[in-house]
Amino acid sequence: MIVDGNLVAEEVEVGRFVRLENEVKHVVEDISEIKDNQKETTKAIASISESMVKLTAITESNQKNEPRIKSLEDKVEALTLKIAAWSAFASGAWFVIGDKMLEMFKV
Repeated sequence: MIVDGNLVAEEVEVGRFVRLENEVKHVVEDISEIKDNQKETTKAIASISESMVKLTAITESNQKNEPRIKSLEDKVEALTLKIAAWSAFASGAWFVIGDKMLEMFKV
C-alpha cells in the first residue's frame, strides 16, 4: 500500500509539474507577444514623432510665407480691378468707334 501511495503521490506531483510547465510556456509566449507589440508601438510612436516634426516645419514655413501670400493676393486683386477698368474702357471705346463708323458710312 505504501508503494502504491508513493506512486499516486508521485503521479500527482508529475501532473502538477506538467501543468506548471504549461503555465510557464504560456507566460513566456505572452511575454514574447507583449515585447513584439511593444516594438511595433515604439516604431509607430517614432513615425508619429517624425511626422509631427515635419508638420511643425511646414506650419512655420507657412507662417513665414503668409505676408508674401497676402501681398500677392493684394496685387492680383489690384490687377483684376485694372483689367476690369481697361475692359470697360475698351468696350466703351469700341461702342463709340462703332457709332462713329456708322455715322461715317451712314449705314
